[in-house]
Amino acid sequence: MRRFAFIVTLAALLFAPLPGAAQSDAPRVYISYLKLDFADMEAMIEGYQEVEVPVLDALVEEGILTGYGLATHDTGGEYNLRMVLATPNWDALGDFWDAYFARLPEDYVASVMSMIRGHTDEIWVIGEMAQVEGADPPGLLYESAWEIAYDQIEGWTADFDEYGRPALQRAMNQGLITGWVRLDHDTGPWNVKYVYWLTEWDAYDDVAALLAEGRTEMDPEMMRAPMAHEDHIWRMVPTTGGN
Repeated sequence: MRRFAFIVTLAALLFAPLPGAAQSDAPRVYISYLKLDFADMEAMIEGYQEVEVPVLDALVEEGILTGYGLATHDTGGEYNLRMVLATPNWDALGDFWDAYFARLPEDYVASVMSMIRGHTDEIWVIGEMAQVEGADPPGLLYESAWEIAYDQIEGWTADFDEYGRPALQRAMNQGLITGWVRLDHDTGPWNVKYVYWLTEWDAYDDVAALLAEGRTEMDPEMMRAPMAHEDHIWRMVPTTGGN
């Protein structure tokens, strides 16, 4: 059965609210960025679909993963492949890696490793998310990463609640995006990340305009909070097999 395996589909159903939860018990989102020669991209994706997807589907069935997905580069950054894994807690992330490498053929792992020219990864906790129920899987993912001064995180989050969330909700209501998520830092160079799923390429400018409307009302002090920023657009990879 042909489908898109991407993080928000399963996570929206399985991730419980986090207030009061111990950090070690919070669901995690692991994002791995890979750099490949473009000549190797087709072989990498074919191997992922044929070899890895059945393993990943089994790990979802076993409760070690709550979702996964793959996307290829469209715009921004130095990496051209983005793999996402969602786990119900921190310990499950370690369980995933043990099971993952135990089940993949050694020659396949060696082949994949030979294609990787660079790599970095991040671990996040879901802060908040929303999704259009029953929406078709999107083809484009927009990702915005921020380094916010830590003494400004609380104010930055409050301003997002007041201005950013309503803008993204309007984008959902207008059919420009099918969902969004705010990710909170666990491990990696950025400490805030926003992701939303575009229904089409042309929707990007309209979403940006809605967000800009909100930013005009933000506390000027909060505009001093970002110390660095980076964004990307990714194309979701369809997978074959699974449920």
